[in-house]
Amino acid sequence: MKIKSIRFFSPNDNQVSQSKKKKAVSLKGYVSSTGRLVFPKKTTLQLGWGADQTRFKIGTQVGKRQLEALYLVPAEETQTEAFSVEKKTNISTIKLESMLQKGGLDYRTKKWLFHIVPFQYEAGVTAYVLELEPVQ
Repeated sequence: MKIKSIRFFSPNDNQVSQSKKKKAVSLKGYVSSTGRLVFPKKTTLQLGWGADQTRFKIGTQVGKRQLEALYLVPAEETQTEAFSVEKKTNISTIKLESMLQKGGLDYRTKKWLFHIVPFQYEAGVTAYVLELEPVQ
């Protein structure tokens, strides 16, 4: 047997590359058939919503007839135009049935998911966009 060229490894070749990207965390939730935004416990933990985050101002883009996205902005306990978060064992919910119906979202017969994207609303305030999409 003839020995061909051999490439030998070095200890540096065995190092784990730091440039490998971590998998992007997907923040998701869904709209229940009773008209509630449902946030799984895993999602609320990743967003850092603790016991202190219990109210949000909720809105949508001006001029849109059909809901495509909802915007959640953290609110103080004293703000009367804010929606309450109901926390249960494994989920947190926000009741929006009338608003969703007026926005043309047929949540009773169709399942809707949303992807949550954090963004800077004002100085030091992180708000969230919920991008709605129907399940096929």
